[in-house]
Order: sequence, then structure tokens, then C-alpha cells
Amino acid sequence: MKEEWYSTEAVARRWSEEQIEWLLGNYIELLMGYWPINPKEPSGYNEYLLPPLKGRAPRKVRRKRKAYSATVENIRSVKAVLETRLEYAGRDSFLLIGVYTLKQSMEHLARCEQTSEQNIENRIFAALNVMAGVKTSKVLTNRTSV
Repeated sequence: MKEEWYSTEAVARRWSEEQIEWLLGNYIELLMGYWPINPKEPSGYNEYLLPPLKGRAPRKVRRKRKAYSATVENIRSVKAVLETRLEYAGRDSFLLIGVYTLKQSMEHLARCEQTSEQNIENRIFAALNVMAGVKTSKVLTNRTSV
């Protein structure tokens, strides 16, 4: 899993496997109503300070925004869609939460489910693809051929 940051708009547009893994890694923050902080930006504001020019005081410069949308509403909608997709994944959604949110090992989950690690890995792979919108028949044929 890559350590990246996604905006609410990027997630709402695509819902890729990487984005779902990232969302599940930050699932507790989403449940509390917070969006994870972008590590590349020093603060949550869209403004920064320019260095002083020849003895002048620093000036504030605001970045232009394309359009305004309420961040709280975006977070709620992404959280609602994520929960709907988790419900759609069925029992295997608990495995996804165990691996990505609670950071449990595959071995531990296999012991809890009384099955093999390979079976747990296949179920997680299939659940991620179901949540990302890939058809199940495609998932199973591609997974067995690899």
C-alpha cells in the first residue's frame, strides 16, 4: 500500500483499490467525521506566507479555488459510499477492516477463521475488487490465471 493522500473529490470520482485501501487505513478518522491531513501541506488552510521582499513584511497570498463545496458534506458522502460498499462486500469486509484498519496479520485472521492464509488473501483480494466495482467473475478468472 502506497502512503499517499487523496482528496474527497478524487475518491468520489474513481474508487480504485489503492484509494479503498487508503480509506480503510484511515477508517477510524472517517467514522469520527475527519478527513486525513495532507502531509504535503503544512496546514489545512489554502494560504501560505511568501518570504519578505527587501525588508518588507511577509505578505499573505491566497490560492484560487476552482469551486466551493462543503468539506463536511464531501466527507459524509464518501463515508456513506464506503460503508455501502463494505456492506456489499459482505462478511469479507470484516477481513478488510482487520487488515487495513486494525493492522492484523493474515496469519492471525486465518487462525480466527480456521482457514489458510491463501484463502484469506484471496477473499481480501476479491472483496477489494468488489468494492472497487470490478465484476466478481473477472476477479476470479484473473486471480487464478496469475
